[in-house]
Amino acid sequence: METIHRTIIVNDKNLWGFVDENQKMVIPCIYEFAYGFKENLSAVKKDGKWGFIDCDGNVVIPIIYEKAMWFDYGLAKVQKDGKWGFIDNDGNIVAPFIYDNANRFTGKYAYVVKDGKIGWIDKTGKEVIPLKYDNASDFEYGVSRIQKEGKWGCIDMNEKEIVPYIYDTMYRFNNGLCQVSKNGKYGFINTSGKEIIPCIYDSVAEIFQWDLAWVEKDEKFGFINNKGDIVLPLIYDDVDDFDSDGFAQVTLSNEFGYIDLDGNFYDEKEILP
Repeated sequence: METIHRTIIVNDKNLWGFVDENQKMVIPCIYEFAYGFKENLSAVKKDGKWGFIDCDGNVVIPIIYEKAMWFDYGLAKVQKDGKWGFIDNDGNIVAPFIYDNANRFTGKYAYVVKDGKIGWIDKTGKEVIPLKYDNASDFEYGVSRIQKEGKWGCIDMNEKEIVPYIYDTMYRFNNGLCQVSKNGKYGFINTSGKEIIPCIYDSVAEIFQWDLAWVEKDEKFGFINNKGDIVLPLIYDDVDDFDSDGFAQVTLSNEFGYIDLDGNFYDEKEILP
């Protein structure tokens, strides 16, 4: 599918339209709101209702829905009579309007909620994982984080338990690793459930930056790599994540400054422009 570039523009009456790559108006500002084009369709709002237009401004899915989101994997979630369902890019109903909430498709499945229970449907609208969970995440790296009886674990897309329900908290996966806590101590697991970094730290960063994450133990901070090796020793009184330039703010012996990825210490004035 060829991607046609359109940019949203809002006029002085707060109505939305689109211009092309040459800033030529191609779709007039007649909509109360509009999302950017995805899969060459845009969800637009007019007279309080939502529908979809193509890149030439033609209404291809009637403007009849209470709410709508953009298309992903050929499907969009829309709301009718207070319930959510899914339509394809021809406007055909794929999943009926029976859900209290739904997330868009992020791969094979979409997360749906009905009567307070969470499950998943596939792209045909079939409920492939029953709506029985009280708290769950979308699938990331092929696993979903699930809370059961106050503890967190993970299932795969076949509903097989991958990570046992033993963790008190579980952050989202990032680069294949997930921050977890158990008995007041923190570490990281991978998508197979292996504790790559055991739960031995008093606190840890949520994600790795530059393949490094700060950790705290006995009120001192340092940095580990994604294998759990201590790269920069736990000698700091306080630290921040490494920024996009490869520097992290630290406090060492009541002196504030920055360290680079090798642990070299700099006074603030030495690195700021």
